[in-house]
Amino acid sequence: LLKVIVVLFKTILYKRRLIIEKIPIRVLKLTDKYELVDKVKIILDRKPLAFCLGFFQPKIYLSTGLIKLMNGSELEAIILHEKYHLLKKDNIFLSTANFIKQLFFPFPILTDYFDSLIKMKEIKADRYGVILLGRKQPIISAFKKLLNFDNKDSYLLNYSSAFTNDQHFENRIHALFGKKSFSFSFMPRNVLISLFSFIIFIGFFFSPWQKTQANNQNQKPSVCLKNTDCSKHC
Repeated sequence: LLKVIVVLFKTILYKRRLIIEKIPIRVLKLTDKYELVDKVKIILDRKPLAFCLGFFQPKIYLSTGLIKLMNGSELEAIILHEKYHLLKKDNIFLSTANFIKQLFFPFPILTDYFDSLIKMKEIKADRYGVILLGRKQPIISAFKKLLNFDNKDSYLLNYSSAFTNDQHFENRIHALFGKKSFSFSFMPRNVLISLFSFIIFIGFFFSPWQKTQANNQNQKPSVCLKNTDCSKHC
């Protein structure tokens, strides 16, 4: 729980340190076209970044590096991807998933489960953009450009719905070409660890020590007076 609080605190500080820039004309046109007025922010960063951030009033954040790198159709595909996350309130889901993963860390199978769900949401967001654009090429072209960059040290990409998070790029590209359908995946190691944790938990819960404690709590207290027999009192 403490770790979750620390993550939320760091995220708030990170957001406050973001330098907001003026929105370029071509981005303004896209916000008007897709009803995203006042929902897109431009941040000063040389790295190509695109993510949704915010719990109660989420916004789409695009970096100056991303705008410089992408052409018009690629930028449009990215904005549509992030719009899907806004519509589905995926930031709330992501925050909840991270909280559960941290809280139930002895069961890493939950991490695999939520990671699979996140992967599914990214694929659906990509398809949303493809459907509205009517073609796959812009989003695939954006992927190819982003593969040349390393954004792993960008803190918020781990805790926000981010197009530029390269963790699932390969699966997303395969999904767009229909080469691979979505499926939940679980690491054997995490399954074994979770099973072991479950056995330990069940063993502790139903241990004789627990039963002894329960019996002791249910026993009626006894009082022994001097020169008399012991008697039980309610």
